[in-house]
Amino acid sequence: MSGFIDRENEIFGVLQDFKAEGLDFVVVGGYGVSAYQHRYSVDADIVLRSEDLEWFTQVLEQRGFEKDTDRDLVYSGRYLAYLKDEELPVTIDLLVDELQCRQTDASWSYQYFEGHSVEKEIEGSEESVQVRVPSEELLIAVKLHSGRLTDARDVVALIEDAEMEEVEKHIDRGDRERLRQVLENIEQTISDTDFEDSFKGVFSQNTLPTKQIQRLQGFIQEVTE
Repeated sequence: MSGFIDRENEIFGVLQDFKAEGLDFVVVGGYGVSAYQHRYSVDADIVLRSEDLEWFTQVLEQRGFEKDTDRDLVYSGRYLAYLKDEELPVTIDLLVDELQCRQTDASWSYQYFEGHSVEKEIEGSEESVQVRVPSEELLIAVKLHSGRLTDARDVVALIEDAEMEEVEKHIDRGDRERLRQVLENIEQTISDTDFEDSFKGVFSQNTLPTKQIQRLQGFIQEVTE
């Protein structure tokens, strides 16, 4: 397996196999973002119910994936990571019953994701797959709790048409002081001079969407007052 496209195709194949087995799941993380704004990712994060876990692991093992006990996720809570091809790895992270954020202790249950999700087509360079993903607003909230550079980029990409009142509802959980610190770090990240090149490279855009940056800055200032 070589290159981003091959790895993306492998992940799409896994998602298609999950669907073919009639399994219910919600795709979060980078591929959730890709349902709205395409970007490459070499791992897929999936929220599922614990009673279905065995079926998911069977599909992955049939495709040559092995359990990865060394993977350090941004999430806490119960999860399993599966890896294929160590030279150019593809990983599938199974988040069982909930997504729990390590940075703020916020969590969203599978049922919560299911109730705030939509069926969307994720289009890749060669393949596509229709899956259930969180609403833009819920994705934004989860990523604001996480607070890494990749999350800041994703939020800027998603925020243009988002209903910010809904984001505020989804974000209201976890440790509030730790969330404040994460949001302040995001505000600093998007103000850094390196952020523009980072964003344009990941989302293949020629310019930085200034209005979206300003919208995010305004939201952070509002919720941290």
